[in-house]
Amino acid sequence: MPAGYGNRCETCALKQRIVKITQLNCKKLSKQDVISLYQEFSEWLNQRVGLRQAVSSLSRYVKFFIEIESMAYESISYQKLILKFSAAGLRRWMIPVEFLLQKHNLSVIEHEKTEDSESRQISKLMNQLPVDSPLRPVIEGYHNYLLLRKESGQSKIRSVRLAIKPAIALLQLMGLKEMPSQSDLDGYLRRKPGQRAAVSGFVGFLRDQYGVKWCLPRHVKKSKIYTKKDAERRLIELLQKPGSSALYQKRLLSAKLLYFHGVEIKAKDIKLEIEIVDERYCVVKISGNQYFLPR
Repeated sequence: MPAGYGNRCETCALKQRIVKITQLNCKKLSKQDVISLYQEFSEWLNQRVGLRQAVSSLSRYVKFFIEIESMAYESISYQKLILKFSAAGLRRWMIPVEFLLQKHNLSVIEHEKTEDSESRQISKLMNQLPVDSPLRPVIEGYHNYLLLRKESGQSKIRSVRLAIKPAIALLQLMGLKEMPSQSDLDGYLRRKPGQRAAVSGFVGFLRDQYGVKWCLPRHVKKSKIYTKKDAERRLIELLQKPGSSALYQKRLLSAKLLYFHGVEIKAKDIKLEIEIVDERYCVVKISGNQYFLPR
């Protein structure tokens, strides 16, 4: 016999330990149907993971069954488990959840998991705006508007989250104190041009509900073959051969836009609107967008 087991073999010793652990943990439960369920789980776990691993993990899973006691166990369903533990919480209890799915022949509904996960992410986003913020009613109104679209089948829960995120980011530009302006919208889209489509719904909502006179700036496409080294090489070549003509200035401006902002605009399409900031910097206005550049 292995050392430490007395006159018993290892298998018999482990089985006896499982029985004792199960009896001790059952005292933590109060409802007889859940006690019986935990006893069944103890036997099932032994078959599922083996004696040794069952001994080491059985006590940890009793917390799951304590939570189950607060539910109407006789009418348990996967949807109720999702509401109780959340999708992320159920991933922590994969083994006992697998046991319940097999025992009650419950089906895993991916739609419910997705709904729960997305809803929790939306709640986290909403909480980024304090309840006492003057802009809180604005984002809550937009949230309700998006939920109505979802309930009518015009969108999905993921679309709600993707629309809420840029809307909150835009409202945060002003420190949550006042409604952003057109220039704030332009600045946000310059930093995150990929959010143009996502934020367009919020712009339309503010226009309809609050009379905000915003418009989305014309979308300026980034170069498909743009690389930082190519832009740098092009800019250096122009700086090494300075010129004073208007065409040269436009080419230089085009090269700076590509290098510093990743925006490609042909020189012939540029209409110069330059605002001098100081001796080192200037602001260039092109098609309603503003770009900060060195002189």
